[in-house]
Amino acid sequence: GDTSHPELPSGILPENAIPAGLVIYPNPATDFICINENIHEGTIYQIMNTYGKILLAGKLTGKRKINICPLPEGIYLMICITDQGQLKHSTFVKTDQRF
Repeated sequence: GDTSHPELPSGILPENAIPAGLVIYPNPATDFICINENIHEGTIYQIMNTYGKILLAGKLTGKRKINICPLPEGIYLMICITDQGQLKHSTFVKTDQRF
């Protein structure tokens, strides 16, 4: 089988086309997720399963990277509450498959 991992092209979207909302990548993810730059350090986050149970919560660090290893495979909702009190949310898939 083909075991190569082609790199994703950079700049798929021009900078100004990135939405002001919450962007989670990679998606699907295995070990960690990263959050787009316009969600600032110190932002409170919650990660919930499809039943609304909060499984992970905390504050974003400067790297905006969250370890999701403890989560079982599934679909999750992430909510960020900005320091202005705005709610931003997005979904992501946790998989144990390596791509």
